[in-house]
Amino acid sequence: MSPQPIDLLLLDAHGVVLNNPLRDFLRELAEFTGQQTADVLDRWYTEIRIPAWTGVLGDDELWTALSGSSLVGGLSARAWSERLEAHYAPGPAAPHLATWREHVPVWLLSNHRTHWLMPRLERFGLLEHLDRVIVSDDIRAAKPDPRAFDPVLRDYAPERVLFVDDQVKNIRVAHELDLRTVLAEGEAQVGRDVGRILSGPRVDAEQGALR
Repeated sequence: MSPQPIDLLLLDAHGVVLNNPLRDFLRELAEFTGQQTADVLDRWYTEIRIPAWTGVLGDDELWTALSGSSLVGGLSARAWSERLEAHYAPGPAAPHLATWREHVPVWLLSNHRTHWLMPRLERFGLLEHLDRVIVSDDIRAAKPDPRAFDPVLRDYAPERVLFVDDQVKNIRVAHELDLRTVLAEGEAQVGRDVGRILSGPRVDAEQGALR
């Protein structure tokens, strides 16, 4: 049986539409605040990550949790946010968004904070290529929690969704939900693999036939 045509392209933000500078940034924060990098990274992944991405922590609370100090090493929460912002750049999928959107709608499903993500997408001229942005702090679920995919699966059959992420754990959950997937490993690779799938047969809604 030939694969079902794709009706929706669903992209991750970190490592796909944007780069993912978080580990490097947390190393910088650890050095600046006199902490061990391993301690900061462990605290992020085991204690802070989910509350941060699901909106449980406010900005001041987040930076305090990372630094162990309300002054965050002598810098304000706003100053640390600006330092983090300086680490960001477009990711491997960014150059392909306009082309992909000629084939299907393009949605973003991101573990993020909406008030950080949306201005960043605008700054890099990426928002105009996205039909919908779903953010974990809004839906109160962060990948790899399967509930993060609920807003997508309410509108689309899973086998007609192509999901692109750079994390194997998220790809694995998407597979379990019957989405088609591409693991993003670089600009040329993701452009080739996604382009090949999107250029496959499409369904003509009026005629009910493949084209």
